[in-house]
Amino acid sequence: MPALPHVPPKPGSYRRIMQRADKDISFRMVMPAYDETAQSYAVAPAPALRNPQGREKVQTLFCKSRNTAFRAEKYGWVDVTESWLEAHAGPARERLLAVMDDEFRTKRELLKLAGLPETSWRRAIRELVDDKLAKSKGSGHNMTYRLA
Repeated sequence: MPALPHVPPKPGSYRRIMQRADKDISFRMVMPAYDETAQSYAVAPAPALRNPQGREKVQTLFCKSRNTAFRAEKYGWVDVTESWLEAHAGPARERLLAVMDDEFRTKRELLKLAGLPETSWRRAIRELVDDKLAKSKGSGHNMTYRLA
């Protein structure tokens, strides 16, 4: 069996990050779901994860679908998406601000450019618009955003 990878996948290639500290990292764990089969990585624990053993690396799933994350949660995995992204890639607000320019872009384009999951979108974009750092145009699904 191949060794557990220690380098996380590229940001934007997953939507949810699930971790558990109670399982040893000497073997790979697999989480099958309807639309994907996620395989575990051995990476540093997120600040939000309870880690009573004080392990330097823990079992981590990078899930592409909500179904996989939901199923993993049923089996004892903890959703650490927000905490892990802020610790490893900076806050979502700063990442969105870094990819915005004078051109209006859709939510999907901005998320892809910033390498963010959809879960961090609402709070980050609301903060940028409220602080008058970003402008929005349109309504509903036709909303676009750019720097103010």
